[in-house]
Parts: sequence; structure tokens; C-alpha cells
Amino acid sequence: MLSSTVALAAVRFGSYVALLLLVGATGLALRLRADLGDAANRMRTKAVRLALIAAAVLTLGRVGGLYGQTWLFFGLDEGINAETLRVIAMDTTWGTGWRVQFAAATFALIGALLLRARVYTGWPILGVGALIAAGSQALTGHAVEGGWLSPAVFAQTAHVVGAAIWIGSLLAIFSVVLRRNPDQALVTTVIERFSPLALLGAGALLLAGLASSYLYLSSPTDLVWTVYGRLLGAKMVGFAIIAGLGHHNWKRIKPRLGEAAAADLRRAVATELAVAMLVLAVTAFLVALPLPSATM
Repeated sequence: MLSSTVALAAVRFGSYVALLLLVGATGLALRLRADLGDAANRMRTKAVRLALIAAAVLTLGRVGGLYGQTWLFFGLDEGINAETLRVIAMDTTWGTGWRVQFAAATFALIGALLLRARVYTGWPILGVGALIAAGSQALTGHAVEGGWLSPAVFAQTAHVVGAAIWIGSLLAIFSVVLRRNPDQALVTTVIERFSPLALLGAGALLLAGLASSYLYLSSPTDLVWTVYGRLLGAKMVGFAIIAGLGHHNWKRIKPRLGEAAAADLRRAVATELAVAMLVLAVTAFLVALPLPSATM
């Protein structure tokens, strides 16, 4: 049972990383315009390739999620087969949300494949797919228990979109822009464009996270006396650490980018992302736990 729980959490973790990277890489590719020069064009190609990989992993993760959800419902009794998969995918509220998520991931994958083949109508397909993939994440979690239009769904959607804008963009920049011996001027331009988005994403993530916590916890003491609350508390601490590292990068390293500080920025961003991955790992376990209000 424990190994199965860990396996399902690993699938969720991989899907989370792929989702954030899909949004971040798509956004980075769209912002690396041709007027920034040949180096930007090469980075744009790499960003599209990264979005393609992320969309493929996300699509596979959605398939894995369907198998996992089916196992939770039927695995111990009837096993996983075509009929049980169909029931979960087509006859449940979770399955409705899953179909939206799977369609969005597939849509983004098609868009990225078109762009790799230099069919530029793939841009809106990739962009819309990435946007819906992020916006529909809440439809298969705790938030949807109150209905698709519940405050929890709106809060969770803003939470995921904020994370995608902030952490997803940071992942893409780290993978594509902050390479060895980067173009210093281009790094400066990208970071200047990213900074306002990072603040917007971090703000949305914080406010939506606080709103979700208010909706999910029956009282502040749940942060101490329930497993869900303790993991949520650990996630909050992780967010505070990431925010602190981001503030340090913004105040101490960003002003020195013109002085060839890209290597320092790469190390600082790597640390920030390492903490973010730990937070995502905690989240992968958190979503499988019952809400404190449901266990009272």
C-alpha cells in the first residue's frame, strides 16, 4: 500500500513539474522575439523543444493519473481494466476534470509538434493548451468537491497559475537562458522582462494559497494536530524560503547583471528551484490526504 502511495505521488510530482515547465517554456518562447537577435532565436527554439518535452510528459502523466485514480476506486476489488477506466473517466466528477486536463495537455503537445515542424499556426494551439492545462488543474483535487464554480476552485486555479508564472518561468529561464557562457545582454533583457511577472505570480500564489488554507482548514490548530495541516505548514515554510531567495536575487544579483553576474544568478536560481521541487513533492502527497474538515 505504501509503495503504491509513493508511486502515485511520484506521478503527481512529475505532472506538476511538467505543467509548470510547459507554461514557463511557452511564455519564454513567446517573449523571446526575433528582434532580440540570433541568440534569442536559438533560445526560442530550445524553449519550444522544452515545451514539447513538458507537454509529452504531462500527457503521459495524465494517463498515469487515470490509472492511479482507477486503482484507488477499484484496484483492490476489481482490478484495472477497460471498463473500470471508462467508469472513472466518463462517469465521475473527477473524470470530467481529467478529460479537460488530458485534452489540454494533448492540445499543447500538438501545438509544440507543429512548431517543431515550423508550422507557425502551432503558436496559438500551444498557448491555449498550456493556459487550459494550468487553469484546469483544480478540477481533479479537493477544490472541486464544492462544485466547479466554488470559491475553492477559483482560489486553487489562481494558486496554480501563479506558480506556473513564477516557478515555471524560472525553470524555463534556468534551462534555456542561464546556460554556460550566456549572452550577458540577453540575460539582462530576459530577467528584466521576467521580474514583473515573477512578482505577479508570487503575489497570486500567496493570496490564493492563503484563501485555500482558509477554506480547507477547520481551524488554525489543524496546522498542528492533523497530518494535512502539518504538511500544509511545511509547504508554507517552503514558500517563504523560495520568496526570500527570490527577493535576494532581485535585490542583490539582478542589479549586477551588467557586471557578468549570470553565473551567480544561475547558482542562486538553482537553489531557489531546489526548494521549489521539495515544495512540489510535499504537494504531491498533500492532495491525496483528506481535508481536516472531512475528518472531524
